[in-house]
Amino acid sequence: MAGVMLEVLFVPRKAETVSMIRRAAEHMDLNFQICNDAEEAERLLFCHRYDGLILDHDESTESVLRALRQSPSSRTAIAIDVHEEDVNLQTIFALGANFEIVTPLRVDQARRTLQLANGLMMLGRRRYYRHPVEVPARVVTEGRELDAVLSNVSEQGIGLRCGSMAWQSGPLQCSFDLPDHSGRVVMEATVVWADKTGQAGCRVEAVSDGREQFMAWLSRLFHQQTAGYAGTIHEHARHTEPLPDANA
Repeated sequence: MAGVMLEVLFVPRKAETVSMIRRAAEHMDLNFQICNDAEEAERLLFCHRYDGLILDHDESTESVLRALRQSPSSRTAIAIDVHEEDVNLQTIFALGANFEIVTPLRVDQARRTLQLANGLMMLGRRRYYRHPVEVPARVVTEGRELDAVLSNVSEQGIGLRCGSMAWQSGPLQCSFDLPDHSGRVVMEATVVWADKTGQAGCRVEAVSDGREQFMAWLSRLFHQQTAGYAGTIHEHARHTEPLPDANA
């Protein structure tokens, strides 16, 4: 996969868990942030956006799963719960886990679960991944029309640049021609932040014209960023033999 690294918060209780998961995740574009303290992990979930969470489960870490689903930035992250066989599965999934890995850990077992979770993380990333672009745009805001540049774009947000504009928080309309000449897009958005250089970040509220063309363009942009991802995972799953492991 080119250009996209998935961010995963990893909350282990044992060094062995870290070692086994790292081996299982070899060749996957997963960037693990290791945090051994449950309270600190909860804080991180509210401060950063994560694509995934791997949690080494016991009573002291259950609160991390609850915090994940309450997090304003990471609540849609894919959660993998690592636990012993006697743990109640209904409890785990009720807390918000998406996948389980049962101990004692085996590399081949963990790899299969990580591959499935990786695919779902990629789908989630696609919704908010900001693609850098340079596209002329027309903006209508506060009764004025002005020329701007679309500087980045995702399904959920856009970046705008206009050197002469002191952006104000609030609604605007943005229209632009797609660079691949597939159509014109008109969207309603809300300015959520701005700086003194004329940059602004906006939340997309609705795409009133050209929605299908817009989504198809985003899909092509994302495919370019992740070219080879599906093939790599497929070939890895088909050809990779389980690593020798004392616990296998």
